[in-house]
Amino acid sequence: MKTTQKKEKNIPNKDDFASFLAKEIFKEPVCSIYQFKRGASSFNYLVELQNQKVLVKLAWKYEKKGVCRLMKIIDLVSSQTKMPIANILTFHNKKLFKYRGSFGFVLEYIEGESLPATKINQKHIEQITSAYKMLDDLDIKDEKLLMPAYDFKKIQQLYLSNCEKMIEKFYKKKIFLFFLKKCRVWLLKMGLSSLQILNDKKDFIHGDFHHNNLLFKDDKLIAVLDLEDLGYGYKTEDLLRFVLCMIARQPVFYPKKKILFRYLDYVTEAFPYSIDEWIVGLNSFTLQKYKKMFGHEQKPDLKNIKKMIQILNFMRVYIQVESYLKKKCKNSTVKLLTKLLMFTVNSLRTMKFRS
Repeated sequence: MKTTQKKEKNIPNKDDFASFLAKEIFKEPVCSIYQFKRGASSFNYLVELQNQKVLVKLAWKYEKKGVCRLMKIIDLVSSQTKMPIANILTFHNKKLFKYRGSFGFVLEYIEGESLPATKINQKHIEQITSAYKMLDDLDIKDEKLLMPAYDFKKIQQLYLSNCEKMIEKFYKKKIFLFFLKKCRVWLLKMGLSSLQILNDKKDFIHGDFHHNNLLFKDDKLIAVLDLEDLGYGYKTEDLLRFVLCMIARQPVFYPKKKILFRYLDYVTEAFPYSIDEWIVGLNSFTLQKYKKMFGHEQKPDLKNIKKMIQILNFMRVYIQVESYLKKKCKNSTVKLLTKLLMFTVNSLRTMKFRS
């Protein structure tokens, strides 16, 4: 399914929009209106009425069909699962509205804070795990509502092609060229079997699972936000996105290597997938991240490429090595190998991890 998209619009005038809402939607005065930072596909407003606060989403990216799809997804998740989400509200028998060519709707306003990156603990992980597993309860028969699985083979070929063009364009810049070639090697190494698994897998995933979409209050998970990317995919991709976004949120001075180990320990214990599944999820996530770098011929951000290669290589080692350490060793050769791997992991745990 292709969701019709619109060109980006200018931010609507807040006072005009408040007047429209008061007259056409709520039929009562708007006491105050606060505009949040613009989302990836919508303008979001906190609106205070006489007796309640609500969240108003005005989509600038999608046409009516795309907005209706999102509303149906929210209703289905609310009715079929116990996942804590913000429900759609109806005012005077009206759910969907149109304002100056853009469509929108009203949600419950849930007051909380995003997951505290530097204070995450086992209790947080258990709540997140429990909420995420609720996606398994979904039974969505109309596949047109879901975001389609990506054609990873096509993406791989596109990125390789554009990577080659950039290598030719920036061949004089040796440091930049070094990391471009590293990216090309990674893209070439992604085997057909891995791509086939990615294309065939049909689990429900959130699609944008990270700390900013998890609201907590008094150490309790009160809402999972942004369901517009819900669709088919690989759960390990969602979980690794959660880990890497948490790392990116750390202060520069924070020991990121230790935090990375801690998050990975939490997540891999909560979701005991096989090595292959974690590697496929890592490949899937990396392809999505490379979209900003190789989805076009413009010069990408060298600093981001370097940082991503370092973290992804580190995670690949962790996933493969830690999985061996968790196995029970009876054979003497395997025991020796385990000792060697344990030494490697301990070395990794104590080395400096560049931010």
